[in-house]
Amino acid sequence: MMIGTFKKDRDGYAGRIFMPGWRSLSVNINPVKTPPAGGPDFVVTALEDRRSAIEFGVAWKKTSAKGKAYLSVKLDSPTLPQPINGALLEQLNATFTLVWNRSAHKDTEASDTAAA
Repeated sequence: MMIGTFKKDRDGYAGRIFMPGWRSLSVNINPVKTPPAGGPDFVVTALEDRRSAIEFGVAWKKTSAKGKAYLSVKLDSPTLPQPINGALLEQLNATFTLVWNRSAHKDTEASDTAAA
C-alpha cells in the first residue's frame, strides 16, 4: 500500500505521508551527519509548522536482491499501535513512493502454528 510520495531535495527527501485516521503529514527524510555503526542513515521528521519538526522515524540505505537501491523506513509514534516498516522506492518519473505492507500479527501466527 502506498502511504507517501516524495521528491529528492538538496540533502534527502521531502514529501507527504497519507494514512487513514491521520491528517496528511509534511515529512522530511534527512541524512544523519555521522551514522553510528549499524545505526540509521536517515532521520524522518514530520513538520508541525515552519518552525518545529518532530522526529518520528529512521531509515537505512539498502539494496534489493535485484540490485535496486532503496531506503528501509521505520516510523513510530505514540499514536500508532505498532511501528510501521516500509520502503522508499524510486519511480520512473524521478519521484519516490513510500510503501508499506502489513505483516501478519504475532497472535495470528501463534494461533495458526498451534492449530497445525
